[in-house]
Amino acid sequence: MPVHVGIAVDTRTAPKLLSLILNRALIREVTITSIGVSVVITGILLVVRLVGLLSKAAEGTVPIDSVLGLLTLKLVSYIDLIIPLMVYVSILMVMTRWHRDNELVVWGACGVGLGTLLRPLILFGLLVTAIVAVFSFYFSPLSIAQAQALEEEAKGRKEITGIAPGVFHPLQGGAGVYYIEKLGKGKNSLQDVFVYMRESRDEGTIVANNAYQGIDDNTSARYLVLENGRRYDGGPGDSDFTIMEYASYAIRIKTEKTTEITPRVKGIPTMDLIGSDDPEKQVELHWRIAKVAVVPVLVIFALAFSHITVRKSRFSSMLIALATYFMYANMLVVGKSLMEKGDTPVWLGLWWVHGLFLLAAVYVFWRHSNNLPLFSFHMRKQTDDACEGLEL
Repeated sequence: MPVHVGIAVDTRTAPKLLSLILNRALIREVTITSIGVSVVITGILLVVRLVGLLSKAAEGTVPIDSVLGLLTLKLVSYIDLIIPLMVYVSILMVMTRWHRDNELVVWGACGVGLGTLLRPLILFGLLVTAIVAVFSFYFSPLSIAQAQALEEEAKGRKEITGIAPGVFHPLQGGAGVYYIEKLGKGKNSLQDVFVYMRESRDEGTIVANNAYQGIDDNTSARYLVLENGRRYDGGPGDSDFTIMEYASYAIRIKTEKTTEITPRVKGIPTMDLIGSDDPEKQVELHWRIAKVAVVPVLVIFALAFSHITVRKSRFSSMLIALATYFMYANMLVVGKSLMEKGDTPVWLGLWWVHGLFLLAAVYVFWRHSNNLPLFSFHMRKQTDDACEGLEL
């Protein structure tokens, strides 16, 4: 005789349990996808910035030993721009995959709609907003200021470090030129060095097989130390030349005096921007706020655009969503430009842009959550086509 085993389910707690399972699954999927997307976006950004910095190092404008530090600082300054895009794309990818695998259909049969999915994503978006705020208000300006200081410091010591081999470089003050045939195997090693110096009426040419940069521990003065070379004293047309062979020859390198750096407005601390009467600083403050306020709007857009109908391509919503993101970003840039020109009041900031796109996001979300087409004329067109089919 068969025995039936029943499991008692409390109908009052079942919806809460179902919602808890859904929230955990959704947040886990979005978090994992965000990590993957961030790796891709960060990798692309690193390659682009690294190529630019190496190009500057080859030109001698950036010291080679500063490339890694500048690359790190540049990356930190872009984090507040990367994170919103990362979260936006991640939510789109997760929701699109769920819709393609009919998981949303199953959840919908259980009474779970877009409104239920919005709550955990909004909480996740608030956490992301807090992270973006920390970078936008503190770490990004700090990294920009430090990068500027590093670049300014490099101007005073670019004679030796960061030089490009095979190119003539002027010495500071126009006192001569130097030429490096190639870099040595060591970190501070130079090979086949040529130096032409001119002091008043005296001229001299110095050549060496090897050279390196030295610093006096007592005075912190910097020297170019040449080894195993010769010095030729005398100008063109002179009959008497002095030739001197040496095992070691040091040439003091005059460095530019470090002056107080006036930071760009992007590198000014946020606390110094608050309450400032300078329009440029007020615009920068609104720009930092805009990078934070964009996150919740993008979360709503991502969930709304993830709705894909059967008759549409699986990539149609992704393309529309990305186009909306770039439109949003461009409108923010336009709004910032209008503030800088004085065409819009500074007190208004960029809130009008956020307001327009927030209304658009809520509209798209409402239409999709009620299974309505994005625009009503689509429904009319489908109705007209159906009527024509009946007449036939």
